[in-house]
Order: sequence, then C-alpha cells, then structure tokens
Amino acid sequence: MKQKFQIRKNDAEQNLVIRESAELDKDVMSLLCEVTFPADTIQNAIESGREALIAALRTRNMYPPRAYAEMIADAVQNLYQSPESDTTELMFDDLDLLNHERA
Repeated sequence: MKQKFQIRKNDAEQNLVIRESAELDKDVMSLLCEVTFPADTIQNAIESGREALIAALRTRNMYPPRAYAEMIADAVQNLYQSPESDTTELMFDDLDLLNHERA
C-alpha cells in the first residue's frame, strides 16, 4: 500500500497539521486521518529531542511504522527550522519497507 503524509505548519493559527492518505484503490489516494497539533507542543518536543518528537507525532489515530515516523519527525523538524517553508509531502510504499526489513 502506498501512503502519503502532507505536513503543513500554520504560523497564523499556531499549529501543525498532518494528513495521512493511502492508496486504497489503484492510483486513488483516500484521506485516512488528519491530526492537528498545537505549535508549542511540537516546538517543545523538538527541543526535547528526536524521540520526544516522534512520540508527540504518534497518536491513537495516526501511528506510522518506526521508519516512517522517523522521516516524518525529520520533515517536521526541517519545517520548524526553515522560515521560508511551511509545507512538505512524504510518499511511502509499504513494499519498500518490507524489502528493507528483509535485507
């Protein structure tokens, strides 16, 4: 299954929004989950380290595999370090993850 994570930092509303979509039908992405985090929660987690950020980003409704969670955390951290950027998108294919785990 292919998954897409759209990450948007909204400074005006002081939050971070992550939308998780998946390819449930061939070439059609369907929204699975949207999670909004208060900006101060994310900034505190970034200051506390990568593990704290990963823990803050994982929720009951959005709990990506560890490899994906690490890449999402890196993308979030980059958004907060780069003033000119406020959105990013990550694409994952579970076949790549399975092949990586087998190796």
